[in-house]
This record gives sequence, structure tokens and C-alpha cells, in this order.
Amino acid sequence: MAAGHKISQEDLTTEDPSTTNTTTLGVGFAERPILPNLVMSASYNATITNFSLSGMRHVAKAAVGTDIGAFRGVSISGMIDTVPEDGPGRQLGVEYGAPCGVKLGYAYDDYANNAKDANRIYAGLEVSF
Repeated sequence: MAAGHKISQEDLTTEDPSTTNTTTLGVGFAERPILPNLVMSASYNATITNFSLSGMRHVAKAAVGTDIGAFRGVSISGMIDTVPEDGPGRQLGVEYGAPCGVKLGYAYDDYANNAKDANRIYAGLEVSF
């Protein structure tokens, strides 16, 4: 769990300097078993600017990984951001990691800078010596 408050004051040389108050609250956990062969991680962060709930930013992330029969090595992740700055607003990812090191995945990002990057299929190989 995390919380913080930041006060930023800009342009102190003018008669009316601008001040910004930012309050952040967050909670999360990393890779906790929720069933015998199911692992989950999740986080939630809220950012309140100038004590106004109308412009509040919410960022929620979650990921689930399995170690069950045919689904062994499959992980699913998702993220939503209510007020995206530079990054995505919503993401979805599905990945499979085979025991031999081959990785296959699909990622969806609806706030990609380029529409052709919104859907992405990828493959890779991880080798260890």
C-alpha cells in the first residue's frame, strides 16, 4: 500500500504563481497464489489533482498466470487508465511460454499512437546456457 502528497509551485517570479496539489493513493500485491495452480498480481492507483474528484485518474492493472494442464505457461494481463497521458488507456495481453523457451503472445492497445500498432502478435525464443 502506498500514499503520498506532492505540492508543486511553478513560476515564482510572477505576481500570481501557480500551485498544484497532487495526492496519490495505491494498493497492490505481486504474484500471490489464489488457487493451487493459479497466481495473480494486481495494483490500483488513484491520483487526485487540486483536491478535485472530477479529474481523478484511476489506473488498475491485473495479471493471472496458470500452471494447470493444457494451460501451463499461459498468462493473461490487463490494464485500464481513465486519463491516459502518453501511454495507453486500455491494454490486454495473452502470452504462452513453452518449457522449451518459445514464447507466443498477443497484445491489444486501444490508445496506440498508430492504429496499426493497436493489435500485435509476437513470438520469441529464450535460450539459456
